[in-house]
Amino acid sequence: INSLNLDDAEQAIKLNPSARNYFVLANILEDLDKSKAISIYDKVIALNNRAACAYSNKARCFRESFAYKNSTELYIKSLEIDPYGQHYYA
Repeated sequence: INSLNLDDAEQAIKLNPSARNYFVLANILEDLDKSKAISIYDKVIALNNRAACAYSNKARCFRESFAYKNSTELYIKSLEIDPYGQHYYA
């Protein structure tokens, strides 16, 4: 992980706190701090509850943290929004 990418993503949120910018930050954080990434995905979902990709990526974070029940529910929600798995961007 390049710390400049993290700094850029945080700066982008300060300039424009959009679902897309939060999504980018959460993606960067996944390798650093899964629990923080999960909380950022929550912000994405709060801003755009149709962001299937946010549900799917949040599910992956839970799965990799061995929280399978949470993971399964989120994957299902992702597929309800986007049944073909295109995972439209936030």
